[in-house]
Formats: sequence, C-alpha cells, structure tokens
Amino acid sequence: MDPSSYDAWSNLGMALANAERLVDAVACFERAVNINPNDPRGYNNLGVVMLAQDNPAEALAYFETALDKDPYYGVAYKNMGIALEGMGRNDEAEVAFSQARQLGAS
Repeated sequence: MDPSSYDAWSNLGMALANAERLVDAVACFERAVNINPNDPRGYNNLGVVMLAQDNPAEALAYFETALDKDPYYGVAYKNMGIALEGMGRNDEAEVAFSQARQLGAS
C-alpha cells in the first residue's frame, strides 16, 4: 500500500468500518484527510463512523466540514440529516434531507 495514497487509506478505512473495527477505521480516515484535506469524502466517512459510534454531535461537525469543502455533496447532506435526527433536531434534519434529494442523494 502506498502510504501517501488518499484512496488507499480511504479504502482501508471503509474495509475496517465494514468489519466494525471503527477505531481503526477512524485512524485510516484521519490519515486520508491529512493527505488530502480538501476532499469532502474523508470527512463524510469520519462522520459516518461517528454515527456508528452513537456520536451524532461529532458526526455533524464532520458533515459540516465536508459541506464546507463541497457544498454540492449530497451524501453529506443526507448523513447530516441522520445526525440531526439523532440529536432530536428534526426540523433541521428535514431541511438537510431536502437538500440531499435536490442534489440527487437519496
């Protein structure tokens, strides 16, 4: 594995997350973000792991960062809606879900 490859670290993180090795997945996604801090996917992936760890507030911060990097990243809006629902912020969640649908993320 090329230690400077964003995709390699991201793919390893996905594999670890799918195997429910969430702490290891976070380390890989953080490494990917350090390699390419402008790619929103790494922040989104970190947010998804935070949701899996039942930490919607931290997840929300990662989704917001992903959207700062790419305001048209519909998947991050969808995941933001899930985080907001988890925090009981249902009106804001519906706005995020609506934005996700407008951007083609369902």
